[in-house]
Amino acid sequence: MKSIAIIHSILLLFLLFAETAKGQALQPQRSIELTETPAAFSVDAFGAVYILQQNGSFIKYDSLGNAVALPGRKTSSSLWSIDTQNPYKIILFNRDLQQADMFNASFSKINSYNLSNIDAGDISLFCNSFNNGFWAFTSQNGNLIRFSEQWDIVSQTNTTTLIDEEGFLPDILIENEQKLLLAQRSGTAYLFDVFGNMLLRFPDKATNYAMENDILYFLVNDSIHAYQTVLHEETIVPFGLSSMSDFAFSSPWFAILSENKIFLFRKP
Repeated sequence: MKSIAIIHSILLLFLLFAETAKGQALQPQRSIELTETPAAFSVDAFGAVYILQQNGSFIKYDSLGNAVALPGRKTSSSLWSIDTQNPYKIILFNRDLQQADMFNASFSKINSYNLSNIDAGDISLFCNSFNNGFWAFTSQNGNLIRFSEQWDIVSQTNTTTLIDEEGFLPDILIENEQKLLLAQRSGTAYLFDVFGNMLLRFPDKATNYAMENDILYFLVNDSIHAYQTVLHEETIVPFGLSSMSDFAFSSPWFAILSENKIFLFRKP
């Protein structure tokens, strides 16, 4: 019965998208004017937007559009990622520094992790996991490692034995509803379960990817598509923007970068 209810919810979501596509495009709730292209950006479940500037300054725009800035490390690195899937534990990760900083919902730092100390090699991707755990992806051997809150290894998967793809250099790692997205911008996306078992390969070579439960969102040809990974159905989410260069998603919010602005949309 539970599986039937989940499938019904999925079908309802796709029907809502389809009906919206036939009619009027989604309208932005608000927008943020940018002075420069961000090194990284994301959005959380409350509609707060997080922007990492090129100089390392980290800015949060709350749901009312108020800005709070944290001083940066003044590093020229562009290898940043922001994990906002848990709005109470926002993670800002810098690969060059092997540093992960965690912030609470009030945008106060609650922890910092020097990932060089966990003896896993060069960690190229890092994000939250359920039960206060963490995921890491290592560059040298392609290991996908899940750590407990105490930094014990819960699972470890050598992805090179599963991914037979030349030149795959993932730059996206995010967990949602105990499913893990490992993907390369302008490349392929893979889904794993929480034990590191591969569930899906999606070779569409999209500009960017995000996920929600069993739905994979991806940006390609100036459109954001929603692909149902169980039912294998696809639809376009209509935003009505003339150009979209990047996007971020944390249910129910889409943050879309278009012509030096970030537009906030709430999904139907």
